Amino acid sequence: MKKGQLILAGTIIFLGVLTGCGEDGKQAEKEKTKDGRTIVEFWSFWGSETRGPVIEKIIKDFNDSQDQVFVKHTFLPWGDIWTKNLASVKAGNPGDVIINDINSVALRAENKQVEDLSKYLDNTFQERFYPNLWETVLHDSKPYAVPFNTDTRLLFYNKTAFREAGLDPNKPPETWTELEHFAKKLDDIKQK
Repeated sequence: MKKGQLILAGTIIFLGVLTGCGEDGKQAEKEKTKDGRTIVEFWSFWGSETRGPVIEKIIKDFNDSQDQVFVKHTFLPWGDIWTKNLASVKAGNPGDVIINDINSVALRAENKQVEDLSKYLDNTFQERFYPNLWETVLHDSKPYAVPFNTDTRLLFYNKTAFREAGLDPNKPPETWTELEHFAKKLDDIKQK
């Protein structure tokens, strides 16, 4: 199993355990398969020709690898997943595991739309992640999500325009602050 698949499988296992827990940590009644496996409702927006088959294979591999949890995947388009998530939280019947936008973790925690996972994680759990990535799932120093993946940001820039703006074309910005500063300088030459 590839590293990404292993991480997802581990996360689903971990979150599958959580789904049976209520506020007081007692086992809640969960739907079961005919053979007694706990059904975990997993919602994602991964349905493209590329991602859809991959996520389905990961889920199938996980379901075939053990007999305790059965992951039931529901695909919801990118914009619809947020609407359904909020409506289901309000109705008291959200999915068990929902792929969410990392930038909304704190907002969802503040609005009590996700659960504090502190009591389910040991002190070493966060060591599996880059520190900056782990920080994105914290609200008031408590984890409300588990990092899964992020996108890769690229910067394309015009070296000629850098020279015209008095910037070193071999030293692109390395921080958001530098990027903003460089952009202002580039805007200035554009307006001339």
